Amino acid sequence: MSAYRSLSLWLSLLPLLLFTTQANILAVLDYQVELISAAIAAWFSVWLYFYSMKSLPLGVSYSIRYLTSVLASLVISWFLFYESISLTTFGFISLGLAWGIYLSIFKVNFTHLESKWFYTAICWAIISGFMLSLGLMLMSKVARELDPFVAWYFWELEAAIVFVIMLLLRWIFTWQKVEKISGKDFGKILLACSPTIVGTWGFALAVLYGPAWVASALSVVGVIFTTIIATLFFKEHLKLYQYIAILVIIIGIFGIKISL
Repeated sequence: MSAYRSLSLWLSLLPLLLFTTQANILAVLDYQVELISAAIAAWFSVWLYFYSMKSLPLGVSYSIRYLTSVLASLVISWFLFYESISLTTFGFISLGLAWGIYLSIFKVNFTHLESKWFYTAICWAIISGFMLSLGLMLMSKVARELDPFVAWYFWELEAAIVFVIMLLLRWIFTWQKVEKISGKDFGKILLACSPTIVGTWGFALAVLYGPAWVASALSVVGVIFTTIIATLFFKEHLKLYQYIAILVIIIGIFGIKISL
């Protein structure tokens, strides 16, 4: 599923190259270390995130992954871009972290989830968030020095290549063949991933005008939409305190922006 997702993004993000020049596309060869590292990080992030969703409600899994990504972005952006934070900002971060921990300690049971791996799945979501942050920050470095659209497109393209390589290695060492899907199913994946074009365009531009970790933090609206979608499509109705925990995490991350 992760590989097919990346392959579909490789196709759906092609329009991004219309907003750049041939010189910028060729210049991407000078940034292969950053982009390949970002692609490997993306592979770990998506793979582990999909595993976490097998045992965690979608809203909980996304919130934990997202919060971890924001916290990790703060640390990584300090090393890459020397972007420091204030004491007030740190307070909002602590608020989000505390409620993120609170959200993750309460086990929930849904018949469509593998609940016995609940706490293991939390670890997968945390690691996924860290790897997502690492990939985003490395991509942001290329976006600032080269071109945001070229950086994002080739990040996704090289991530797709990494996924294919990993599938081939799994086939060689475990004899587990790649699961084939129909053209219709791939079309569904492509359609589902197409809105990423808008999100990609927005984030790629955002890192040009402000701190990279702030751009990551302000995409907090994803937590809201993910929770709503999980409720509507998968009937994953959380307890009141879990909704409150998600709300406090959102407030904490918005507070980061206000405190700047």
